[in-house]
Amino acid sequence: MIRRFGGKTYISTINYYEVKRGLLASQASHQLRLFHQLLQDYEILGIDEVPVLEKAAAIYAELKQRGELLPDADILIAAVAQVHELVLVTDDNHFNRISGLRLENWVRD
Repeated sequence: MIRRFGGKTYISTINYYEVKRGLLASQASHQLRLFHQLLQDYEILGIDEVPVLEKAAAIYAELKQRGELLPDADILIAAVAQVHELVLVTDDNHFNRISGLRLENWVRD
């Protein structure tokens, strides 16, 4: 997640977990060191705030009503972005299902 004009970059606790588990599982020690270096420039945003949980529940309900559910982790990542008024940077098109979520794709743009 990035604040487009403020230049500040964030990572959610879920993104942290997803990257770290993958690096540990594949025993990628060099990439793990690089990840920890990268984190020096990122602020980590949690999912344990009531506004984030409320937003995630609303996103879930809307997606379920439309029959377009996403994994809970992705719903929580989107909720963090929306609550903190951030742009979510992703290459995953299924985030387009979430109303009002501001997205950027740095891989394809």
